[in-house]
Amino acid sequence: MIHVPTSRTQAVVVDDCPQRTCAVSRCWSWPPPASGIRNDDDSWFPNQPEILVSGILGVIGGEADLRRDSDISAMLAALKRRGDQTEVWRHDGAVLAVARFDWELAPGYSGASLIVHDDDVTVAADATLYYRDELKRRLRLAGSEPRADTPGHLIAAAYRVWGVDCPRYFDGDFAFVLFDHGRRCTFAARDVLGRRGLHLAKVGDALLLASSVSAVVAHPRCSAEFDRVALAETISVSLSGEERTPYAAIRAVPAANWLLRREDGTISRGRYWEFPPERDESESSFDAAV
Repeated sequence: MIHVPTSRTQAVVVDDCPQRTCAVSRCWSWPPPASGIRNDDDSWFPNQPEILVSGILGVIGGEADLRRDSDISAMLAALKRRGDQTEVWRHDGAVLAVARFDWELAPGYSGASLIVHDDDVTVAADATLYYRDELKRRLRLAGSEPRADTPGHLIAAAYRVWGVDCPRYFDGDFAFVLFDHGRRCTFAARDVLGRRGLHLAKVGDALLLASSVSAVVAHPRCSAEFDRVALAETISVSLSGEERTPYAAIRAVPAANWLLRREDGTISRGRYWEFPPERDESESSFDAAV
Protein backbone atom coordinates (compact mmCIF):
# COMPACT_ATOMS: atom_id res chain seq x y z
CA MET A 1 0.00 0.00 0.00
CA ILE A 2 1.33 3.43 -0.93
CA HIS A 3 0.82 6.24 1.54
CA VAL A 4 0.38 9.58 -0.21
CA PRO A 5 1.17 12.60 2.02
CA THR A 6 -1.34 15.40 1.88
CA SER A 7 0.46 18.52 3.07
CA ARG A 8 2.57 20.90 1.03
CA THR A 9 5.40 20.70 3.56
CA GLN A 10 5.70 16.97 3.02
CA ALA A 11 5.68 17.45 -0.72
CA VAL A 12 8.58 19.87 -1.06
CA VAL A 13 12.22 18.81 -1.14
CA VAL A 14 13.75 18.22 2.28
CA ASP A 15 17.52 18.51 2.17
CA ASP A 16 18.00 16.93 5.60
CA CYS A 17 16.23 13.71 4.59
CA PRO A 18 18.80 10.92 5.23
CA GLN A 19 17.69 8.90 2.24
CA ARG A 20 17.32 11.97 -0.04
CA THR A 21 14.95 9.95 -2.16
CA CYS A 22 11.97 10.85 -4.27
CA ALA A 23 11.45 14.03 -2.18
CA VAL A 24 7.71 13.49 -1.81
CA SER A 25 7.95 12.32 1.80
CA ARG A 26 10.57 12.53 4.53
CA CYS A 27 10.45 8.82 5.26
CA TRP A 28 10.58 6.99 1.94
CA SER A 29 13.70 5.02 1.14
CA TRP A 30 12.26 3.51 -2.05
CA PRO A 31 13.30 3.29 -4.81
CA PRO A 32 16.98 2.42 -4.41
CA PRO A 33 19.37 4.25 -6.73
CA ALA A 34 19.65 1.25 -9.04
CA SER A 35 16.02 1.71 -10.03
CA GLY A 36 16.94 4.51 -12.39
CA ILE A 37 15.35 7.36 -10.40
CA ARG A 38 18.10 9.62 -9.13
CA ASN A 39 17.85 10.68 -5.50
CA ASP A 40 17.13 14.38 -5.79
CA ASP A 41 14.29 16.78 -6.51
CA ASP A 42 14.45 16.73 -10.30
CA SER A 43 14.09 13.11 -11.46
CA TRP A 44 10.51 11.88 -11.35
CA PHE A 45 10.76 9.33 -14.14
CA PRO A 46 12.76 6.08 -14.22
CA ASN A 47 15.70 5.66 -16.57
CA GLN A 48 15.67 9.35 -17.52
CA PRO A 49 18.59 10.86 -15.57
CA GLU A 50 18.97 14.62 -15.58
CA ILE A 51 22.07 16.66 -14.86
CA LEU A 52 22.07 19.04 -11.91
CA VAL A 53 23.89 22.16 -13.05
CA SER A 54 22.29 25.62 -13.18
CA GLY A 55 18.73 26.36 -12.17
CA ILE A 56 16.41 28.57 -14.22
CA LEU A 57 12.87 29.85 -13.74
CA GLY A 58 10.34 32.10 -15.38
CA VAL A 59 7.01 33.62 -14.37
CA ILE A 60 5.31 34.96 -17.46
CA GLY A 61 2.09 36.95 -17.72
CA GLY A 62 -0.92 36.83 -15.45
CA GLU A 63 -1.61 39.04 -12.46
CA ALA A 64 1.15 41.25 -11.11
CA ASP A 65 0.96 39.67 -7.64
CA LEU A 66 2.14 36.37 -9.16
CA ARG A 67 5.55 38.00 -9.65
CA ARG A 68 6.10 39.34 -6.14
CA ASP A 69 9.66 39.30 -4.81
CA SER A 70 8.67 36.84 -2.10
CA ASP A 71 7.23 34.39 -4.64
CA ILE A 72 10.33 34.53 -6.86
CA SER A 73 12.53 34.10 -3.78
CA ALA A 74 10.56 31.00 -2.78
CA MET A 75 11.13 29.47 -6.20
CA LEU A 76 14.83 30.36 -6.14
CA ALA A 77 15.18 28.83 -2.68
CA ALA A 78 14.02 25.52 -4.15
CA LEU A 79 16.90 25.80 -6.65
CA LYS A 80 19.60 26.42 -4.03
CA ARG A 81 21.24 23.05 -4.71
CA ARG A 82 21.89 24.30 -8.25
CA GLY A 83 23.73 27.49 -7.36
CA ASP A 84 24.38 30.17 -4.76
CA GLN A 85 24.85 33.00 -7.28
CA THR A 86 21.48 34.33 -8.43
CA GLU A 87 20.14 36.98 -10.77
CA VAL A 88 16.54 38.08 -11.30
CA TRP A 89 15.39 40.00 -14.37
CA ARG A 90 12.03 41.76 -14.62
CA HIS A 91 10.37 43.37 -17.58
CA ASP A 92 6.74 44.31 -18.12
CA GLY A 93 4.89 41.16 -17.13
CA ALA A 94 7.81 38.73 -17.23
CA VAL A 95 10.37 37.52 -14.71
CA LEU A 96 13.38 35.31 -15.46
CA ALA A 97 15.89 34.11 -12.87
CA VAL A 98 19.01 31.95 -12.75
CA ALA A 99 20.88 30.18 -9.93
CA ARG A 100 24.45 29.10 -10.65
CA PHE A 101 27.68 28.22 -8.84
CA ASP A 102 30.92 30.15 -9.34
CA TRP A 103 32.68 27.40 -11.30
CA GLU A 104 30.08 27.67 -14.08
CA LEU A 105 30.93 31.33 -14.62
CA ALA A 106 34.36 30.47 -16.03
CA PRO A 107 35.11 30.85 -19.76
CA GLY A 108 34.10 27.74 -21.65
CA TYR A 109 31.09 27.18 -19.44
CA SER A 110 28.23 29.65 -19.01
CA GLY A 111 30.46 32.74 -18.90
CA ALA A 112 30.26 35.66 -16.50
CA SER A 113 26.60 36.54 -17.18
CA LEU A 114 23.90 34.63 -15.36
CA ILE A 115 21.15 36.09 -17.55
CA VAL A 116 22.12 37.14 -21.08
CA HIS A 117 20.70 40.41 -22.44
CA ASP A 118 21.32 40.53 -26.17
CA ASP A 119 19.52 43.50 -27.75
CA ASP A 120 15.85 42.51 -27.97
CA VAL A 121 16.33 39.01 -26.53
CA THR A 122 16.86 37.98 -22.91
CA VAL A 123 17.92 34.40 -22.13
CA ALA A 124 17.97 32.32 -18.95
CA ALA A 125 19.77 29.09 -19.82
CA ASP A 126 20.94 25.91 -18.17
CA ALA A 127 23.05 24.72 -21.05
CA THR A 128 26.24 23.08 -22.20
CA LEU A 129 26.63 23.41 -25.98
CA TYR A 130 29.22 21.40 -27.89
CA TYR A 131 30.87 22.18 -31.25
CA ARG A 132 30.45 25.91 -30.69
CA ASP A 133 32.79 26.84 -33.52
CA GLU A 134 30.63 24.93 -35.98
CA LEU A 135 27.50 26.57 -34.60
CA LYS A 136 29.09 30.01 -34.92
CA ARG A 137 30.08 29.21 -38.50
CA ARG A 138 26.48 28.30 -39.35
CA LEU A 139 25.20 31.44 -37.66
CA ARG A 140 27.57 33.65 -39.65
CA LEU A 141 26.52 31.98 -42.89
CA ALA A 142 22.91 32.71 -41.92
CA GLY A 143 23.76 36.36 -41.26
CA SER A 144 23.86 36.37 -37.46
CA GLU A 145 27.07 37.23 -35.61
CA PRO A 146 27.02 36.04 -31.96
CA ARG A 147 28.23 38.66 -29.50
CA ALA A 148 30.00 35.99 -27.45
CA ASP A 149 30.38 32.24 -27.44
CA THR A 150 28.51 31.56 -24.18
CA PRO A 151 25.46 29.29 -24.45
CA GLY A 152 23.12 32.20 -23.75
CA HIS A 153 24.56 34.37 -26.53
CA LEU A 154 24.57 31.49 -29.01
CA ILE A 155 20.95 30.67 -28.17
CA ALA A 156 19.96 34.32 -28.67
CA ALA A 157 21.75 34.52 -32.04
CA ALA A 158 20.24 31.22 -33.22
CA TYR A 159 16.73 32.26 -32.20
CA ARG A 160 17.00 35.45 -34.28
CA VAL A 161 17.87 33.44 -37.38
CA TRP A 162 15.90 30.21 -37.01
CA GLY A 163 13.11 31.07 -34.58
CA VAL A 164 11.39 28.06 -33.01
CA ASP A 165 13.57 25.77 -35.15
CA CYS A 166 16.75 26.93 -33.43
CA PRO A 167 17.03 23.98 -30.97
CA ARG A 168 17.61 21.56 -33.84
CA TYR A 169 20.97 23.31 -34.44
CA PHE A 170 22.19 22.80 -30.86
CA ASP A 171 24.37 19.85 -29.92
CA GLY A 172 24.50 19.44 -26.16
CA ASP A 173 22.48 19.38 -22.96
CA PHE A 174 20.20 22.35 -22.45
CA ALA A 175 17.03 23.87 -21.15
CA PHE A 176 16.33 27.56 -21.60
CA VAL A 177 13.67 30.24 -21.38
CA LEU A 178 13.93 33.21 -23.73
CA PHE A 179 11.95 36.45 -23.77
CA ASP A 180 11.56 38.19 -27.13
CA HIS A 181 11.01 41.89 -26.44
CA GLY A 182 10.01 42.78 -29.99
CA ARG A 183 7.36 40.08 -30.36
CA ARG A 184 6.55 40.10 -26.63
CA CYS A 185 6.59 36.33 -26.51
CA THR A 186 8.38 33.67 -24.47
CA PHE A 187 10.16 30.70 -26.03
CA ALA A 188 11.49 27.68 -24.14
CA ALA A 189 13.06 24.39 -25.18
CA ARG A 190 14.71 21.26 -23.84
CA ASP A 191 17.49 19.08 -25.25
CA VAL A 192 16.98 15.91 -27.26
CA LEU A 193 17.67 13.50 -24.38
CA GLY A 194 16.04 15.56 -21.65
CA ARG A 195 19.29 15.83 -19.70
CA ARG A 196 18.37 19.25 -18.35
CA GLY A 197 15.04 19.59 -16.59
CA LEU A 198 12.24 21.99 -17.53
CA HIS A 199 8.81 21.93 -15.90
CA LEU A 200 5.74 24.12 -16.19
CA ALA A 201 2.40 24.96 -14.63
CA LYS A 202 -0.39 27.32 -15.63
CA VAL A 203 -1.79 29.51 -12.86
CA GLY A 204 -4.67 31.46 -14.31
CA ASP A 205 -3.25 33.31 -17.31
CA ALA A 206 0.32 33.00 -16.03
CA LEU A 207 2.91 30.43 -17.02
CA LEU A 208 5.38 29.17 -14.41
CA LEU A 209 8.58 27.52 -15.68
CA ALA A 210 11.51 26.07 -13.73
CA SER A 211 14.29 23.51 -13.89
CA SER A 212 12.76 21.40 -11.13
CA VAL A 213 9.30 20.34 -10.03
CA SER A 214 10.13 21.56 -6.53
CA ALA A 215 10.78 25.09 -7.79
CA VAL A 216 7.44 25.27 -9.61
CA VAL A 217 5.41 23.98 -6.67
CA ALA A 218 7.27 26.38 -4.36
CA HIS A 219 5.26 29.23 -5.90
CA PRO A 220 2.45 29.88 -3.37
CA ARG A 221 -0.20 30.02 -6.08
CA CYS A 222 0.74 26.68 -7.67
CA SER A 223 -1.52 23.83 -6.60
CA ALA A 224 0.22 21.09 -4.60
CA GLU A 225 -2.51 18.54 -5.26
CA PHE A 226 -1.05 15.16 -6.12
CA ASP A 227 -1.58 13.25 -9.32
CA ARG A 228 -1.99 9.94 -7.50
CA VAL A 229 -1.78 7.82 -10.65
CA ALA A 230 1.49 9.41 -11.76
CA LEU A 231 2.86 9.21 -8.22
CA ALA A 232 2.00 5.52 -7.86
CA GLU A 233 3.46 4.69 -11.25
CA THR A 234 6.66 6.57 -10.46
CA ILE A 235 7.13 4.78 -7.13
CA SER A 236 6.48 1.41 -8.73
CA VAL A 237 9.25 2.21 -11.24
CA SER A 238 6.83 2.38 -14.13
CA LEU A 239 7.08 5.10 -16.73
CA SER A 240 4.14 7.44 -16.16
CA GLY A 241 4.70 9.33 -19.37
CA GLU A 242 6.94 12.07 -20.68
CA GLU A 243 4.97 14.90 -19.12
CA ARG A 244 3.21 13.79 -15.93
CA THR A 245 4.71 14.54 -12.53
CA PRO A 246 3.46 13.69 -9.02
CA TYR A 247 1.67 17.06 -9.00
CA ALA A 248 -1.50 17.37 -11.04
CA ALA A 249 -0.81 21.01 -11.95
CA ILE A 250 2.78 20.50 -13.11
CA ARG A 251 3.99 18.99 -16.36
CA ALA A 252 7.45 18.35 -17.73
CA VAL A 253 8.43 19.81 -21.06
CA PRO A 254 9.29 16.58 -22.90
CA ALA A 255 12.74 16.03 -24.33
CA ALA A 256 13.25 17.49 -27.83
CA ASN A 257 10.25 19.79 -27.37
CA TRP A 258 9.72 23.55 -27.44
CA LEU A 259 6.91 25.85 -26.38
CA LEU A 260 6.00 29.39 -27.34
CA ARG A 261 3.79 31.66 -25.24
CA ARG A 262 2.46 34.69 -27.06
CA GLU A 263 1.49 38.03 -25.55
CA ASP A 264 -2.21 37.07 -25.54
CA GLY A 265 -1.46 33.99 -23.43
CA THR A 266 -1.90 31.38 -26.16
CA ILE A 267 0.68 28.61 -26.14
CA SER A 268 2.02 26.60 -29.07
CA ARG A 269 4.11 23.50 -28.63
CA GLY A 270 6.18 21.43 -30.99
CA ARG A 271 8.79 18.71 -31.30
CA TYR A 272 11.98 19.59 -33.13
CA TRP A 273 13.54 16.13 -33.36
CA GLU A 274 12.28 12.57 -33.82
CA PHE A 275 14.00 9.21 -33.87
CA PRO A 276 14.63 8.19 -37.48
CA PRO A 277 11.97 5.70 -38.63
CA GLU A 278 13.07 2.09 -38.77
CA ARG A 279 13.68 0.73 -42.23
CA ASP A 280 11.57 -2.22 -43.27
CA GLU A 281 14.13 -4.68 -44.57
CA SER A 282 11.85 -7.69 -44.46
CA GLU A 283 11.82 -7.91 -48.27
CA SER A 284 15.54 -7.31 -48.75
CA SER A 285 17.36 -9.90 -50.78
CA PHE A 286 20.06 -12.04 -49.22
CA ASP A 287 22.73 -10.30 -51.28
CA ALA A 288 21.53 -6.85 -50.13
CA ALA A 289 21.41 -7.99 -46.51
CA VAL A 290 25.02 -9.16 -46.53
